[in-house]
Amino acid sequence: MDFQGTKVLITGASGEIGSAIARHLAKEGADIFLQFNTKQTVIDNLASQLKRIQSQKKSFERNSSVHSYQSNLINPSNQDSPQETSNRQTSFDQTESRKLIETIIAEHGGLDILINCIGDFSIKPLTELSSEEFKHVLDSNLSIAFDLSQAALKGMKRQKNGKILHFGYANASSIEAKPNILPYHIAKMGLILLTKSFAQIGSPDNVFVNCISPGVVESSQYWPTTQTNLGRPIKINELIEATTFLLKSDYLNGVNLELDSGWRKEFS
Repeated sequence: MDFQGTKVLITGASGEIGSAIARHLAKEGADIFLQFNTKQTVIDNLASQLKRIQSQKKSFERNSSVHSYQSNLINPSNQDSPQETSNRQTSFDQTESRKLIETIIAEHGGLDILINCIGDFSIKPLTELSSEEFKHVLDSNLSIAFDLSQAALKGMKRQKNGKILHFGYANASSIEAKPNILPYHIAKMGLILLTKSFAQIGSPDNVFVNCISPGVVESSQYWPTTQTNLGRPIKINELIEATTFLLKSDYLNGVNLELDSGWRKEFS
């Protein structure tokens, strides 16, 4: 797959993974759509970087573009300052995801790739977890993925091609007790099932839906107390390599690609 002229939406683009993918695809000549909630300054700086990258590519047949979209897909208060999920109040509006996709398709004539990088992580014992906190983690990791996938799939099936990529975590496929990260584990396990289900209904129209499930990434907020098999976390550029691999494939579909060097995350 040639990314030149490809229309790519990255949700959660202000994060380390989303912004790194955006920079890589900008170098490849893609039109980039950056979704964010409150981090306007971060997105403005990222958009400026992407435009500089694109302007330096003289070999492209056409000029690529960058667009940013403020959309409260899930709206924790004070998101710009790091804090525990338990301190956040969630306002989840399922229509926002659909509005975002529909706006991009209407303004730019379609959407070729959706890369969903949204999803909050929380470590908290079940005995201390509130129902609001439980629901927030499920919504940010699974409900949004459903709404984005459903809206994107509709347009992609109509144009007879498309790629959707989600991010899970390396231990999500295991059925075992996770008393300290239960809502996160449930959501990411559900994300694998969601990925495979959307892949099945998308494949007749050349729509491919996959998931990347990393272990510990170098930008991770939480780190294990034991070493990974390779003695280091996953580098961002290795995530980008996996992302590019799946996006370029016109056969792999419904795949949950684990990037953990054979090691399982110890959070439970």
